[in-house]
Amino acid sequence: MHDLLLQEADDGPLRRDLLAALRRGARIVIWITGPAKDLTRFHSRTDRMTQGAGPAAEALATAVASITLARVEDTGRQFLVVLPPGGPARIACGALDAPAGA
Repeated sequence: MHDLLLQEADDGPLRRDLLAALRRGARIVIWITGPAKDLTRFHSRTDRMTQGAGPAAEALATAVASITLARVEDTGRQFLVVLPPGGPARIACGALDAPAGA
């Protein structure tokens, strides 16, 4: 995932934070490709993200068919990585234990 982020995600604070977390050994909880509608409903957790949620949700909403997403857990934080076909990776971040809708 580290190399993929270097190639596919725009440079910025979320990408830098996620890369640092991966270097520290953050756990990739899920990495899945499938119908965008299903992945959004069951796996995205965009409602728990406090940074970058808008672009990640937009990438999920505009995906026509299949999309890839990953969730990474680090100490006290979780990252959502959305990899739309033909577009840049979108990264969102939120507290690991954030309740839905927070």
